[in-house]
Parts: sequence; structure tokens; C-alpha cells
Amino acid sequence: MMSTLFFTMKYSLHLSLVFILVQGISAQNQRVVDSLVQVLETNVSDKQKVDTYNLIAREYRYTDSLTTSKYVNQAIELAEQISYQEGKIDALTAINWILVVEGYLSDAEEHYRRIIQKADSVSYTSGKANGFYGMGVCANMKGKAKEALDYFNQSLKIYDKLGDQQEMAKTFNALGITYGGQADYKRSLVYFNKSLKIHEDLGPKSELARVLINLSFSYGREGNYKRQLDHILRALEISNQLGDSIALINTHHALGNFYKTQGEYDKALKSFTNSLKMSRNVNSEDRMAINVSEIGSIFLIQRDYEKANEYFIQFLKLAKELEAKSGLITAYDNLGNVHEAKGDYLMAMSYYEKALGIAEEIGDLSMRSTSLISVGKIHLNEGKPLLAKKYMEEALRISQEIGDPKDIKEAAYHLSEIEQALGNYQSAYKNHVLYKEYADSLFNEYQTKAIARLEAEYEYDKEKDSIELANTQERLILNQTIDKQRNRQHVTLAGIGILFVIIFILYRFYQSRQRANRLLQLQRDEIEQQRNELASLDRAKSRFFANISHELRTPLTLISAPLDSALPKSVHLPSLQNDLKLMKANTSKLRSLVDDILEISKLEFDKVEQNAANKNNVVIVGSICEKR
Repeated sequence: MMSTLFFTMKYSLHLSLVFILVQGISAQNQRVVDSLVQVLETNVSDKQKVDTYNLIAREYRYTDSLTTSKYVNQAIELAEQISYQEGKIDALTAINWILVVEGYLSDAEEHYRRIIQKADSVSYTSGKANGFYGMGVCANMKGKAKEALDYFNQSLKIYDKLGDQQEMAKTFNALGITYGGQADYKRSLVYFNKSLKIHEDLGPKSELARVLINLSFSYGREGNYKRQLDHILRALEISNQLGDSIALINTHHALGNFYKTQGEYDKALKSFTNSLKMSRNVNSEDRMAINVSEIGSIFLIQRDYEKANEYFIQFLKLAKELEAKSGLITAYDNLGNVHEAKGDYLMAMSYYEKALGIAEEIGDLSMRSTSLISVGKIHLNEGKPLLAKKYMEEALRISQEIGDPKDIKEAAYHLSEIEQALGNYQSAYKNHVLYKEYADSLFNEYQTKAIARLEAEYEYDKEKDSIELANTQERLILNQTIDKQRNRQHVTLAGIGILFVIIFILYRFYQSRQRANRLLQLQRDEIEQQRNELASLDRAKSRFFANISHELRTPLTLISAPLDSALPKSVHLPSLQNDLKLMKANTSKLRSLVDDILEISKLEFDKVEQNAANKNNVVIVGSICEKR
């Protein structure tokens, strides 16, 4: 069940990142569209008409592909008539976003390459930067973070030279999302804050709310839940001031994610449901889809499989209507999770294979890796270790290529199990070491974040208490100056007030300390649980060495017996007898080393009492190390 929840969380995270990355102005602003249409009715130049057609197409590109195509075609036709190459390039860029949103990433990449070449040939630097940005989005959605970062940085350099602050803010935001997807939240926060600063200086406030939500996402993944909530609430305040329905939908969705990470599933359901209702009111199918998926994931965590399945079916239907390939992968994987949790491996396999097929089609390495693990697990549960091995090895190769630590750990763990079951002990041990390396790394990362979170919360509470104390003392000094001429009764009352304030402050400080102690105790319990798991892994290692030792003893015994028989018969053949004695001595030495390994394995399981007189542990361990 825990493994199923892990995949649900990973796909939810992937879908959220894709959703944030491509959303931009993801529903047309009707007031903007109306004003642009009015511009077309005025006496403007042909170039201005082309630019206006492109601006209208940009407003519709996420929600209405037919309307987008209509205005793009008008822009291209007029641009060709007046030889306005820059306008044509902008039109091609706008129409290409439809391919990105619908998941045709390889086709979109090819079109962006042509756009970059065309823009370069006419020295249209802004169009070239837009092409690099689009390539970055495609690479990110395919799980190729390094390529995405390279493309975004190329576009950023051009926007910086042009002094285009709005496009720089957009690219900073994309860089923040890319680093967030790689769990590098410190860099993610740096770029989100750069984007935030530009939007605070230039506006619009709707974009400011969007960046605040992105910042909250990174703070949440870093474990700084207080800042996460502060940024969400600030975004909510701005969205309410603007009356921006899309921003409100996004903010309530972010609030649902916050409650979900805190395990407050009732509040999370309420926030996601509110976001879903608002999405339906404005007919925003992409936001309806992601909220439906999140609601289903909560029911899956709560093991309410019927409701989870119901919402995931709705999500699948919306993904098909949107023709969103990434959404289809997530929908099929979610449904596979439900059936796997129910023990219906046949149906789970059917959904996982569909997810895998689409991931391979669009070249999404991250989702392909996870789908391969899902399929491999089903084969393993069905008693097909050779098939499971094939899928797990491919998943491990891909996850190592893209640097996904969670998938590396998961694939290595299952490969260690499979190889041991097949009797491939050396390969099993190699994968076990890889699993342990990444398990320890992820555990240490988790502990570091948890400790940092506790320290931040403690410092915040301490700072807050110090400020309250300082303010209280300042008020008291002022009151004492004013009340010097007042009677003793007022002085007594002031003293009582001071006492109550100090008691209150001490009580608050005591509460903060108690809260910190409780949180630290929870961390200690989690650490102890991890230690127990590591001890279990060490026992598995000992069993592994014991099995190998038993396998070696039998052939050594079969070699030793004929040697013992042949030695007396070789008295008259000194040369042969010397060879036999050498073979006998080395066989005995090898058997002694195997016995030493067995002895240590038995000691670890408390099956043999240590005999200090006959066994020297230093010699035993030294012999084993020499042999290895």
C-alpha cells in the first residue's frame, strides 16, 4: 500500500508541475480579447493587425484551439502578404503551444527548432528567445531537466539583453519550476523570488498571485510549512481583491495541497472541492481535471477505493477531452494504483501498460521510468521474476540517466529481491548496496529538512515571544512615566498587570518549548524506525553471506575427500605428492575462511557463543577482508 501511495504522490507532483509550467494566462481574459477586437476595427496598419491577431491567439491558445488557429491563420496570411517575417514567427509560436498543451512534445520540439532557425535567419532575437523558451518547456515536460535549464538560460540571456522584464520574469518562473522538479528547492526559491520582485515592481497582480503560489509550492516541498501557508494566503488576498476567478481556482488548489501534505484530508477535500466548483463555473476543463485527480488521490490514501476510482474515471474522461497526453498517463496510472491496491493485478497491468505506452510515445522519461516500475511490480506479484527483472532494469537505467533518486531507490530495491530469488547473489548484493545508498541519502535529506523546519519554527516562536516581551516592557515604562503622580492604588494595579503579562509570556514560551519537544520526539521515533529497518537489511546481508558459504562448502568437501585418498598412494611419486599436499593445504585454508564467514553469520543471529580461547575475531575479520 505504501508503494502505491508513493506513486500516487509522485504523479500528483508531476501533474502539478506540468500544470504550473504551461498555465501562464491559461484562460482568456475576455476584457483583453474585447479590447483587442476593437483595435482591429480601427484604422491600424497591417503590421499592427498581424500583431493584434497574434495577441488574441495568445489569449485563446490554452483553452480554444479552433479560435487560436483562426487568428493564427489570419496573422500568417497577412504577414506573408506584407513580408512581415517577425509577425509570422510569432504566429507559429502561438500555434505551437497547442501541441505542447496537448502533449505532442516531440512534434512541438521540431517546430520550435524551425522557429529558432527562421528567427535567426531574419535576426529576430525576441522570436529566437521565445523558441528557446518553448524548447525548455518541452524538455521539462519530458523529464529532461538539464536540457530544459540550458534552453531557459539561453532565452533568459536574450530577454536580458533586450531588457524585456516581463519575459525575464516568466523565464525566472520556469527556472524555478524546473529546479523544483529536481528537488533543488533552494535554487527554485531563488528564481521564484526574482520573478516575484519583477512582478511586484511591474505587475500585473494576477501574475503576482501565480508566482506566490509557485513559491508556496517550493516552501512546502522544503518543509517550511509556515511560509508555504503565508504565501498561499497572500495569493488568496490578491485574488479576492482582483476578483480573478482563475487566480482563486489556483489558490484554493494550492491550499488543498497544503492541507494534503499536513495529513488534514477533510480540509484538503474541502479546498479541492471549492476549486473544482469554481473551475466548473468558468468551464475551465484543465483545472477541473487536476482537482478531480487530487480528490481521487485523497480517497486512495484513505483506502476508499470506490470513490477514488470514480474520480479517476472522471479525470480520464477530462484528459481525453483535453487531448492532454501527460494527463492521460496520470489518469491511467491512478486507475492502476486503485486496482493494484485492491489486488486486481490483471486490471492494474492493463492501465499501467497504457500509461507506459503514452509515456514512450511522447518521450517523457520520468513518467516512463515510474510506469516501468509499476509494470515490473505486477509481474513480480504474479510470480514472473524474469519479466519483472526486464522492466526494473530498464527503469533503473532511465532513472539513473535523468537523476531521479526515488525511482533509483525503488528499482534497485526490487532488483535486489528479484536477483536473490533467481540465485544471482552477486547482482543481488550490488543492487542492495545501491538501494541502501539512495535510501540513506533520502533519509538524511528528510531528516535535514525536518530539523531545519523545527529550528525555523522554534526561532520564529522565540522571536515572536521576544517581540511581545519588548513591546510589553516599552508600554510599561511609558505607563510608569505617565502615572508618577497617580495614587498607590494605580501603581499596585500596574504591578498586577505586569505580573499577568510576564506569566502570559512565560506560558507562551513554555508552550513553544513543549511543542518543539513533541516534534523532536516524533523525529526521534522516526529515526528509531529507520534504524530498525537498516538492522533488518543487515540481517538480510548476513543471510546472503551464509547462503553463499553453504554453497561453497559442498564442492570443497568433494575436493578434499579424493585428496585425502590420493595422498597415501603417492608416496613413491614425490612430485605428485607435493602437488597434492599443496592442493590439500589450500583447500583446507579456503574451507577455514568459509567456516569463518559462517561463524560470523551465526554470531549475528545469536546462534553461536563466542569462544575467545579458540576464535580470534581480529584474525577472522582480517582473513575475510584479505579474501575479498
